[in-house]
Amino acid sequence: GGPGERQIEVDRRKISDRIALLRKRLARIQRRRSLQRSGRLGFPVGAVVGYTNVGKSTLINRLAGSNLVTGDKLFATLDAMTRRVELRPGRFILLTDTVGFIRKFPPELAASFRSTLEEAIEADFLVHIADASHPRIAEQVETVERILEELGARAGTIVRVLNKVDAVRRVLELRKRLPAGDWIPVSARTGRGLAHLRQVLARFARVSETATAN
Repeated sequence: GGPGERQIEVDRRKISDRIALLRKRLARIQRRRSLQRSGRLGFPVGAVVGYTNVGKSTLINRLAGSNLVTGDKLFATLDAMTRRVELRPGRFILLTDTVGFIRKFPPELAASFRSTLEEAIEADFLVHIADASHPRIAEQVETVERILEELGARAGTIVRVLNKVDAVRRVLELRKRLPAGDWIPVSARTGRGLAHLRQVLARFARVSETATAN
């Protein structure tokens, strides 16, 4: 239990922490390369962003006919999850689920969260989902849009989706009060508005493919 042994333990812990950090960075690089490979294979990639519990995973499930992890727990989506979505026969895109925003991030998680969002920005387009039933929806929307802008997201590459409209009244008035452009009203639970959303996603996919070709 001398000073030499204590220093060895400190050094071991530092090395262990460094290895863990490098592994995380490697995993991020691998995910990024996976998205880039997917794009080269001909599938435009959309990253789904928004606050926690707005229904991101549930909406992807409905569009893709798959089963991502869903739930009310914070960070239910522990890592980026990607699913193929058929917009019409033979026409596909990839949607990537991301970790949800929370109102106040613990300092030790903030850097990792922003790093995850930086990866999302590299997708062909973004799908920003908001919860129509949340009492602080305007504040949540403003926060997400501000951070996306800070990270360099282009306004013309964001599809804005107002989810859970089955749980509110006066959807039109709510849409008018929200910042940052037009919002597509949908309900991932009932399927309302999903046909229109598929049409909009198809338009964004065509634009991204044209940009890539040029």
